[in-house]
Amino acid sequence: MPELPAVKRTRFIQELGLGEYDAQVLTASRDIAEYFESVAARAGDARLSAHWVMGDLMGALKAAGKEISESPVTAENLGDLLALTAKGEISGKLAKEIFPKMFASGETGRRHHGTRRIEADQRFRRAREDHRRGSALQFPNRSNNTRAGKTTVIGYLVGQAMKATRGQANPQALNQLLKQKLDA
Repeated sequence: MPELPAVKRTRFIQELGLGEYDAQVLTASRDIAEYFESVAARAGDARLSAHWVMGDLMGALKAAGKEISESPVTAENLGDLLALTAKGEISGKLAKEIFPKMFASGETGRRHHGTRRIEADQRFRRAREDHRRGSALQFPNRSNNTRAGKTTVIGYLVGQAMKATRGQANPQALNQLLKQKLDA
């Protein structure tokens, strides 16, 4: 016997940590609940999955006049995209750029992610080279302050690198890389 919506709603709240409203929306139909559970299992993050299913996916479906059972983005593909975001391999901004392409083509996000990742990596390398050649020279006080133990300056430098990569680099990776470079 299938799980009743009220029982599923309670489980989503207690076991997955969702809010009551989110649980209610996600259990509005059996198809939505099953889709969400598949995405969450694949992504490893129930809250992120709920946010995407209720927001981006439902919005795209509504705009296309489709039901969730007609979604061109499978639960597995969306879960894989969100897993990349949860792991920090891609930024949320990049995932938001990839999703409409997945929805339009029905393809996995890996194809789009790979292309965008190469572009972002190239921009990051250029930004890193610029930082080595120019940024430390342009901001010698900031670099020297960081070496002297004032780590709040790293946030500024990360911001500059994010600007250079058009927001597509991983801020945590940038932070770690800049700390390593400035400590050297």
